[in-house]
Amino acid sequence: MKQKGRREQNPEGVQHRKTTRDERIKVITLREAGWNWTRIGNHLQIDRPTCQKVAILTKVPGSVLIKQVANREAGIKIYQRTQAAGTPSNGSRSGRPPIFDEEEKHRLEAFVTRDSYTRRLSWEAICIEMNYACSARTIKWVMHSMGYHRRVPQRKFAIRPAHRPIRVAWCQEQLDWTFDDWLRVLWTDESSFSTSGFGSRPWVTRKASEAYHEDCIHTTHVS
Repeated sequence: MKQKGRREQNPEGVQHRKTTRDERIKVITLREAGWNWTRIGNHLQIDRPTCQKVAILTKVPGSVLIKQVANREAGIKIYQRTQAAGTPSNGSRSGRPPIFDEEEKHRLEAFVTRDSYTRRLSWEAICIEMNYACSARTIKWVMHSMGYHRRVPQRKFAIRPAHRPIRVAWCQEQLDWTFDDWLRVLWTDESSFSTSGFGSRPWVTRKASEAYHEDCIHTTHVS
């Protein structure tokens, strides 16, 4: 377990190790006391992983001089950072640049909302279709940030255009029927049976206000 102010040894294969806050404060204190950079670096034993790089740049063979030069360079950087920022602490790192800027978000939204097929694609399938180098979780997070979620589509009975006026005419003919008139009608309907189940409805990607969008509705019957 790493203790505050104590520097851990570099694990095998690791090229860099950040200095501790106590080490950086010691560098500033010793510099203010009049120590030179080489003496500070050798006293604190810092920045040893950079010795190899310094040797390559200066073409100096591996020796004590390499360690002295590397330690001196580390001390100078800490001191200069303190003079510029007013603190020996390391600045925040920018990290990996985001994949989705505003322009890329609009491009993703346009693809997902293109038609009923793209609305039903899973997050993993969207990554493949758009050739994104990210996980499905990232796509999910970006779509959620724009208000889109995966939802079960609403059911709707689809009526062919040719049948619509026929149904309207039939309803108008029976518009004035009484209760006794309807009692003389025998109602029948078709039923489907399966021993293995009917599967599940596909999920769609939509906003809360798009529940009845034509691309987000599941057609259950064609007449």
